Amino acid sequence: MSTPDELAAKAIGERIQTIRTRTGRTRAVVAGLVGRSEDWLLRDVEKGRLQHPPGLEMLLRIGQALGVRDLTEITGEHELLVGISRRAGHPVVPAIREAIEGVDLTPSPSPVGTAELAARVERGWRLWHTSDTPRADAGAMLPELIRDGRRALRTMDGQERRAAAAALSGAYALSEQVLAWVADAPLLWLAADRCMSAAEIADDPVTLASASWVLGNVWRSTGREDDAYHLASDAVALLEPRLVLQRHSWVNREGGLGGDSETAGLDTGGGAAISTTTRCDRPYVAGSVRTRPTDGGSRVP
Repeated sequence: MSTPDELAAKAIGERIQTIRTRTGRTRAVVAGLVGRSEDWLLRDVEKGRLQHPPGLEMLLRIGQALGVRDLTEITGEHELLVGISRRAGHPVVPAIREAIEGVDLTPSPSPVGTAELAARVERGWRLWHTSDTPRADAGAMLPELIRDGRRALRTMDGQERRAAAAALSGAYALSEQVLAWVADAPLLWLAADRCMSAAEIADDPVTLASASWVLGNVWRSTGREDDAYHLASDAVALLEPRLVLQRHSWVNREGGLGGDSETAGLDTGGGAAISTTTRCDRPYVAGSVRTRPTDGGSRVP
């Protein structure tokens, strides 16, 4: 790593170039890791052609790509203009934000039962997986779902409260997926944190594992890869006693018998199981992964 003397009195761009050279990283590699072009890194950053240095978010990405432990290795004594903006890269974001951030100090009793809440969460996840415009369709039902779930959590007791918490955790998990790429980082953090908090109240291994996947996504995208890995490992250990091995016949789309396959599944109790090789009926429980939808912008780490 470059020494302080090497970097003294250098501009931010020069510091980045010096650290990159000393660590043996090419411009192509660093630019690729931060999602920009090699020309941008050379002309705009290292040669200092930008009117202002890259923002804090980009500097954090560059620092991670360069492997620095302290961002001041890049910034030195230079002042940074840091702002927290509310990003809304999709029409569904403001209403979801209001539902997540809103405060109701005296909620009325929930008119919605826990079974209905769970069914609505399942419908939301199905939309996320099957709709041509998943962000718009799943996002449209989230604000009311989140408000109803929060009201139920506040006004119910005992097992009903735990069931409400499990459903609410699923709603927050879905909101994190909907908000990814199109919302600001603080809102994503809040959704993920609320997801885990509700899962802890539910105190159910499957719900906790699902929330761990959601929180781990946010940790990973903000440079906490090791923490995300350990959390995922703990979630796997939590689920292992519930895993079952199933052998079943599968049928092809034309209705003919296709053959036999053996899959790992998740025993959810009552004789039900979720297969790891098929789209599950309760995606929020199994922590299904969806690639970036076509109806959104870019992810905010």
